[in-house]
Amino acid sequence: MIVIHDRAETETHWSNQYRDEPQPSRARVLIVGGTQSDREQLSALFAEDASAYEIEQCSTAAVALTAARARVPDCLFVGAELPDQSATEFLKQLGAMASGRPLPPVIVFGADPSTVRESIRLGAQDCISLDTATRADVMRSVTHARERLASLELRQRLELAERLATLGRLAAGVAHEINNPAAYALANLSQLRDRTQMLRADLDALFEAESKASMVPIRSLLDEIEEMVGDSLEGVSRIATIVGELQQFARSRPHENTWTDLCEVARIAVRLTSNRIRHSCEVHTNLDPTRRFVADQGKLVQVAINLIDNACKALAGATGDTLTVSTGVDGDVSWLCIEDNGRGISEDLRAKIFEPFFTTDERRAGTGLGLTLSREYAERHRGSLEFEPRAGGGSRFVLRVPSDTGLAVAVSRAPRQSELYTAASNRVLVIDDEPAVLRAFRRVLSPTYSVTVVNNGHEALQKIRESDAFDAVICDINMPQLGGVDFYRQLELTHPELARRVVFCSGGVFGEEAREFIESTRNPVLHKPLAPQVLLDALSGFLNRRRSA
Repeated sequence: MIVIHDRAETETHWSNQYRDEPQPSRARVLIVGGTQSDREQLSALFAEDASAYEIEQCSTAAVALTAARARVPDCLFVGAELPDQSATEFLKQLGAMASGRPLPPVIVFGADPSTVRESIRLGAQDCISLDTATRADVMRSVTHARERLASLELRQRLELAERLATLGRLAAGVAHEINNPAAYALANLSQLRDRTQMLRADLDALFEAESKASMVPIRSLLDEIEEMVGDSLEGVSRIATIVGELQQFARSRPHENTWTDLCEVARIAVRLTSNRIRHSCEVHTNLDPTRRFVADQGKLVQVAINLIDNACKALAGATGDTLTVSTGVDGDVSWLCIEDNGRGISEDLRAKIFEPFFTTDERRAGTGLGLTLSREYAERHRGSLEFEPRAGGGSRFVLRVPSDTGLAVAVSRAPRQSELYTAASNRVLVIDDEPAVLRAFRRVLSPTYSVTVVNNGHEALQKIRESDAFDAVICDINMPQLGGVDFYRQLELTHPELARRVVFCSGGVFGEEAREFIESTRNPVLHKPLAPQVLLDALSGFLNRRRSA
């Protein structure tokens, strides 16, 4: 079929009709500009494949832009000169209208070499000469243009994947830089709270015989100090929780299975996306209890984040826009439902939404893989992810996970908590390149242990050569000069028994080698920031197990 357009409309952006209406089985080709004879000649070359191509002739750039807005073409043939503008100006307008999305395959005809070069720079994939062009030449050019476009889209996706990988590495570095100050802030605030309570008790005893009225200002001051310390502790703990969840999300791997439930998955996802949600809509959470199961929690959190992100994109941020996150149980299956009252998904597109690289995002800001991967992650847990129609408009996605996911719990390397072992003769060596961390750990451990602190692995080895009578070594992973992994390997060669007493403590791990070491080591691994009592319980439990071994 050949359609001839001779007038233009006034729209200014790609229409969504090409996504919301059924697509024709034939490829849509626009022939733009050139003479009437040029357009007829090109149309005739497609005539033998009339069942495969729908040809539309556009005499001017304005007419072509209107046709493209109505429905994005599969291919364009563009003449070098158009009645209303040049081919290069037309390509610039086409690119602006696409808003950053790849142009459909564009083939320029009747152009001189300089115009061809500029057209290629602006997004055209090929050029032909109508003076000598045969049907085979045109078909070959169409194929070549499509291959170049596919190569461009693949390269863009690879570049995006590399940017995401770089972002992950940067996030790991940022997390480490946050966790170190958070570690000593948490330890110091906890100690300050304890000291304030001790001061209150001492003052009460000191002024017991005095007028109680004289204690009122002091008690008021202590109350205020305790309130400030409590708020600060809550803030640092909140920072630590968020960073820890981000780290878990970023480093999650299939073998990192643990007991969890969809309520916890939902809480983490909502917390991690809270800033995005807060500026998009009103949020309702209805988290009824769900069954616990073994899962790769990070993958399920990613599913929930993808669904929340999609819902936010569907909402315009207007009054009345709502996002609802709910959980529940249906027999032996737990479910997590994320729904919105946005624009919804048309019936024609519902069968495509889980296809790789399919997206309804007009800005093409995503990869089109979010729902594809989300369904794959659900199926890894013997579960499912489905779209369900929502009465009154909007979208509803339901993640279902059975109690038996077929996954096994990863062996935990975390030390078990135990009763406090208070033998003051225990000597502990602490290695960390952050002076404030060393001071905080010394304050926490000194009442119970004999503590030696050093700020690098070389100095630690020198202390050990002077005396290896340490009952435990608390060692940071990422340090300049000699890092924790290399320190441990040298210690294995010179003092193998002491190497078994190393407890690693880190705010984040850089590099694949260090990450693999931490994942494979049998030594305990603690993650900064950690509360003082957690550090004490971990260390005493470790020493008690070694004493009873």
